[in-house]
Order: sequence, then C-alpha cells, then structure tokens
Amino acid sequence: MYGLFCKGDNVNHRKILILIITSAVISMLFVGNAIALTTNYAPSRDTTIVSGTPDLNYESNEYLFVAQDNGGGFGIERFLLVFQLSKLKGKFINRVRLRLAYSSYLSDTTDLQSVSVYNVTNNSGEYRMYDTWNSFYSNNSYVVDSKPAATAVVGGTQNKYVYWDVTTLVKSWMVQQTQYYNRVLLKADNEQATNGKAFKSKDFPDADLDRPLLIVSTDSSRPVTYAKNTSARRRSKSKAPRYLKLYRYYRAKQLKSKNLALRRRYAKAKNKYLRAYRDSKKQIATARLKWKVSDTFSENKAKVIVKVDRKVISRPHKRRKDIYYKKYKAYKAKYKKTKNRRLRKRYLDAADKYFKAYRKTNQYKYIQVKRVNYGLTTVNKWRTYKYKARWAGNYRYHVYATDQGNNKQQNIARGSIRIK
Repeated sequence: MYGLFCKGDNVNHRKILILIITSAVISMLFVGNAIALTTNYAPSRDTTIVSGTPDLNYESNEYLFVAQDNGGGFGIERFLLVFQLSKLKGKFINRVRLRLAYSSYLSDTTDLQSVSVYNVTNNSGEYRMYDTWNSFYSNNSYVVDSKPAATAVVGGTQNKYVYWDVTTLVKSWMVQQTQYYNRVLLKADNEQATNGKAFKSKDFPDADLDRPLLIVSTDSSRPVTYAKNTSARRRSKSKAPRYLKLYRYYRAKQLKSKNLALRRRYAKAKNKYLRAYRDSKKQIATARLKWKVSDTFSENKAKVIVKVDRKVISRPHKRRKDIYYKKYKAYKAKYKKTKNRRLRKRYLDAADKYFKAYRKTNQYKYIQVKRVNYGLTTVNKWRTYKYKARWAGNYRYHVYATDQGNNKQQNIARGSIRIK
C-alpha cells in the first residue's frame, strides 16, 4: 500500500486523513494502435490529525482539513493518505494525479492557500495506522521529505476538484518496491495563517462522486515493429591492394601533418580504407538492416532485440528428399516398363506418393548467426544496424521489442537480406 500525508498551509478546520485504496474504476483511451488505461483508486480509510487535539482521531468525519481555522482552537491541521498500488508493479506509468473535492462550505474563502504533498518514508517496513497527531509524530520510523512532491492552490467560493500531479512520486514508489504501504502528507505552505481549507472525505454523502481519488494512467499498449528488405554485395578481393595503398597514403599524411583539423580528417580517411581493405581481403558484404519500433506511450524508449538468420541446407532433410526422388524415379520407370494394368496403377500411385513427399520436403533451414541486444534504446524512429556477412546467400532478420511496462510486441517484424 502507498500513502499520502496531506497538511494545509492555512486551515480553519480540524481533520487530517489517511486513505487505503481498495477499489478502482477503470477506463480506456484508444490512440491509434495504443491504449492508455486509466484506473481510479478510491480510498477505504481516511483521517485528520490535529495539533490542538493530538490524541483524537477524526477518521469518521465527513471532511478533511489543512492549515488553521479562524477560532476553533484546533491548531494546525493536516491529513494523511495511504495507498496500496501493488497492481501497478511492472506497468509503465504515464501520469498520476491526486484528486480531492474542495468544499467552500467549511473553508475560509477570503484567501487562497497553497497545499503541498509530501512523501512519507517508512524506515521500519511495518504497516500501522497512525491516525492521531501524537501517534504519527512520535514514531521515529516515519520521515517526511523536506521538499514537496506537488503543490496546488486551493480556495474560492465555488466547490471544485483540486488536482496534484504526483507522477514522479508514484514512479519512485514503483522503482523502490520496498514498501507495501506508502504514505503521503498534505499540508499548507503557510500553516500560521487562519484560512483553513476543507476537502470531502470518503464518509461524505454521495462520496461516490466526490471521494478522494488517485487517477493513474498506465500503458497497456504493445509496441509495433517494422523491418525493411535489404541487399548488399561482397567486396571484391581484387580491390584490396587499392584500399591498402590508400590507407598507407592517408596514414603517412596524418603522421606528417601538424594541423589538428587535417590530422583528424586524414585519420578518418585512413580508418575508412583500412576497414575496406580488411573487408575486401575476406570478401565481406555490409548490409544495412533498417528497423523501427513504434509505441505511443513509451517515452521513446523500449527494449529491442534484432536476430539475424542465415538460410542453409539441412543435411538430414536433403538426404530424405534425395531418397524420395530416387524412389519416385524407380517407380516411374517400373510404371513405364510393365504392361500389366494392375501393376501399372500400383507403380503410378507409388510414384505419385513419393513425388508429393519430394515436393513437400524442404531441404533448407535458417540458423541464427547474429543476435543484437540493444537493451533500453530509442524508438519511434527508423534505426539502422550494419550487419557484415562473409558468405553469399539469403538471410533474414526479426525485430523483437518490449516496452518499459513489460508489454511485448504486437507483431514480430521480418526483413529479408540478399547477399550477392
């Protein structure tokens, strides 16, 4: 579970609350081939903590308060929220917003007040409900961050929803994954002012409409992969002496020159012709494999793997194919030689049987010759991988992708490679 602790800057009311998320409302937004899944986590428990009455619990109150009121004698008011987000583990989070329903009925409407959200770290790892001022602050295992995770301005004469963007905070919870219950504290930036603000709690009538919510948008889409066919020609062995000569020429110029810009230019040309010389000696071809991974909600990052296969002859399959062909030829010869009508039909059926088996048997297979693991890399644009092949023939490559939410690709893109 994860928790939020809310405290008001200027509060005229006297409640602080703790929420535990138990239910969720789910909706989907379709964008092209991508799906944004939005889940609304509703609280199962809330409470206000008050400095003026440090041992009292306000869990059943219909309102949550921050800051100080203008004469109620409650002192500083804050409220706690606790969330359980175990279902978000392994998902890619797009955006998270905390929504509270502001109530002008019990709020001081003369001034605006800034209310901030602070993360509360549980160093003990245990789960306990600290729903009074003293029980929360007397526990040394809880540390409130010095900097707020989000801030919003609250106030006015109209009831309305107030939102805090806590995306970064919730993402950090998912990365740490050390606590099942995380708390957040909401408090006012100016707690000395007597312009407290009130929010509706889960116990407010019609709470289904105005209850506190954590609105989480996650990525449930899967990446789409693309690959282009390509071809390449092996370098001619007869050009190796020419490349070697050019390499030595530029190396000599690099060593001789004292101009740094020219030395870099000559070094670049030298390395170019050295690679060309080595490729020519081994008659290596360089094929450019163009691939792309498209994923709308990926922040342009995904885990990508490219596998290259070479088409070769399978010896067992070739041997079986040769046997079928020989038997076909033998029965065909017998069919032509005999004049017995019954034997002719038997030999013809046998010849047809082995001919079909011969045609059906594929003597080729693909073996993997290269596996490129990009890891977490940039996507949503065309990328190129230079594959070097020594042998002529037919190749193919496949593109695999997994987004940051561990959603695997919708398709496995395949491209052909022709090496001449």
